[in-house]
Amino acid sequence: MNKFFLLLLVFLTSLFAQNKSDKILYVNKDEGTLWIADVNSAKVIHKINIDDGPHEVAVSPDGKTAVAGNYFYKGSPKNTLKVIGVESGKLLKNIDLSPYEALHGIEFISPNQVLVTAERQSKLLVVNIDSGIIEKIISTKGGLHMVKPDDSKSYAYGTALQSGDLNIIDLKNGYKVESIKVGQGVEGIGVRPNSNEVWVGNNSEHNVKIVDTKSKKVIHNFETGLMPLRISFSNDGKYAFICRLLVGDVEVYDAQSRKIITNIEFGYYLADAEKYKNSDESTQEEIINKIVNEGARPIGAVADPEDKYLYVTLRGQEKVAVVEMGSWKVVKTIEGGEGPDGLAYSRIFK
Repeated sequence: MNKFFLLLLVFLTSLFAQNKSDKILYVNKDEGTLWIADVNSAKVIHKINIDDGPHEVAVSPDGKTAVAGNYFYKGSPKNTLKVIGVESGKLLKNIDLSPYEALHGIEFISPNQVLVTAERQSKLLVVNIDSGIIEKIISTKGGLHMVKPDDSKSYAYGTALQSGDLNIIDLKNGYKVESIKVGQGVEGIGVRPNSNEVWVGNNSEHNVKIVDTKSKKVIHNFETGLMPLRISFSNDGKYAFICRLLVGDVEVYDAQSRKIITNIEFGYYLADAEKYKNSDESTQEEIINKIVNEGARPIGAVADPEDKYLYVTLRGQEKVAVVEMGSWKVVKTIEGGEGPDGLAYSRIFK
């Protein structure tokens, strides 16, 4: 009997694996494209022209639809959303959100609704991608840049680059609840799953602050080194990942204890954060030039649904690194193009 159930389990596992399709999607802001790569083969299967300056991409809950926004290009703000079929690799729809501009953060909150930040106007938009209609316009402050919803999709949290605020937004009732000062150059943001914590990264102060969503207060603050540009979590909320753009690595934290576990290195030049901070402007410029020319420059990180692998865009090396979680080693890379940036994971059940 045990042998029978073991064979049945093996069969069902094999059947499950055959009936799903996993892909990693990432925008190239330098090329104005969205790239779609097959996870198993690590091969790029689609490159879609989505116009100038895309920075972020989001994938629908069923994995079938991707949405990217046009942000800035050569000093000019952009105002369109691109809706793409993940399996077909086709541009399905172009949604003009004028007069709202500098569209950056994008997140799905339902199968056909996305949150979009219009940085230029400090607005959070709720857009129906089926109708192309803006269903809600929520005013914030300070140049709303990134946004993340909570687990329930009832609230969202947005970072404001100009003012250094974390905006707390009631999505159901359509208004900003509060703005909390979290630091200069605040940008990266992650909502830790199954918790009341929002982690925000401060590019100018080179630290991360953790905000408790119930008390609406900063409850923890720690140094990270140069430019913690993006923050993400494993799906179970166990690990936090901090992409340090101007160091050239990704810090891995135990999210519960807030203690660092390791640094994921990619085999390229790493900047010494302490040396940078204690150097004169000339030496700092040399360090920046070296990381730009020789470093990895990790920008975004996303885990697969089982938390087996972490995918990291490396702008400096034109690659996406595939990191085995646990060993924290790069096991393979995927072609990335000139400017890989925001990324998302798609799983489609067939």
